Amino acid sequence: MNRLLKNTSWIIFNQVFQMLVSFIVGLLTIRYLGPSNYGSITYIASYITFFSAVTLMGLDTVVVNRLVQYKERDGEVVYSAILLRCIMSLVCMGLLALLVKLVDAGDEELFLVAILSSFELLFKSFGTIGFYYQYKLESKKTTLADMVAFTLASLFRIWLLVTHKSVYWFAFYNSLLYLFIALFYVPMFHQDCVHKKTATLAMMKELLHACMPYFFSGIMIALYTQVDRIMIKHLLDSKAQVGLYSAAVVICHLVSFVPNSISLSARPVLMAMKQQESKDYMLRVTQVVASIIWFSIAYALFITLFAPIIIGRLYGDAYLPVINVLRLLVWCTIFENLTKIRDMWLIGENLSRYVTLFSALGTILNILLNYVFIQSIGIIGAALATVLTQLCVTLIVPMFFDTTKPFSMCIVDGLRLKNIKLKVLINEIIGSVLGKGGEVHD
Repeated sequence: MNRLLKNTSWIIFNQVFQMLVSFIVGLLTIRYLGPSNYGSITYIASYITFFSAVTLMGLDTVVVNRLVQYKERDGEVVYSAILLRCIMSLVCMGLLALLVKLVDAGDEELFLVAILSSFELLFKSFGTIGFYYQYKLESKKTTLADMVAFTLASLFRIWLLVTHKSVYWFAFYNSLLYLFIALFYVPMFHQDCVHKKTATLAMMKELLHACMPYFFSGIMIALYTQVDRIMIKHLLDSKAQVGLYSAAVVICHLVSFVPNSISLSARPVLMAMKQQESKDYMLRVTQVVASIIWFSIAYALFITLFAPIIIGRLYGDAYLPVINVLRLLVWCTIFENLTKIRDMWLIGENLSRYVTLFSALGTILNILLNYVFIQSIGIIGAALATVLTQLCVTLIVPMFFDTTKPFSMCIVDGLRLKNIKLKVLINEIIGSVLGKGGEVHD
């Protein structure tokens, strides 16, 4: 538990640093671009997020699992996964260009923004190396590399603001960021990994076969989390409305790095506990779930109460119409933040087929709700559709299956702070902070 908490602290430290810099620079960027230009970038970013899920192929879950299984073949696992992602990235870059050309015919600005943004897909492939350091619980190394890369990319964006560059320059920002990360990750991995580092056809086939359920799940999740902005653009015929809605999304996910870091750092530990058939496995899962839930609730309450001040001070008068959207949308993060730990639990229970099922149901439900609500009540309808979809897919639907009901009960126990041995958990956290390990005791 002590190593888990220390590894989590490094991941969170990195994310806090990025959040603070991104918050300040991003705020200036949103103000500088205005709702319309910002809407163009975030509209294309929705496509990028979708294709990122396609290029990730569910490998984030499978790679860690294989690293646990094949300790002597870690270099082969990582490089085979990178090659798979690079191939898929090149395909997706072409598909993105074709899609924007067809769907937004005649809008040359959007097409160029899409081309410049699409290089992010290719450079992200090398982020697979980060899974190796998560598995080793050595996130300190990737944290330092990420911080340097992010600082360099942020200086580039500040230069764009100072020199008053066009929207096209801003579209390349994420691509540049992931290029910097790749340039740091590759030599670091070559130095730290002592085993053979080469991609093999056999390992690529094994990874491809293993990741299929999570591949389709990732696509479905990306679709139903990004489809709102795409539908806003086409149903309301307004890039400015996309910009307003996206500004609310930014605030909703401002601190999502905390629950994401908890899930990412807990994943290898929980997988090992499941493999060893530890009696404390479900206790640890419930503790992670409870931590994520109550952090998310606290943040949602804060945003709900202070939304007018936050929007007015940060974005200015041009973004005031999004206040009520933000107040509603932030509540979806309670369930959205549980997605990673839920999928990890399903893998451990050999229930990966439900990952695809729940994601498909979520996609269908979200598209239907968005179609109805956006046309009737505008962008606040998109927020309502997102909240209802996350609630149904994460908590309600799993209740109807005997095999997945236990995870829904984990959520219920987490909400009630029941069956988590709260006092023991607090003592372990304090012990970790003071440099003392902790174990679960009855």
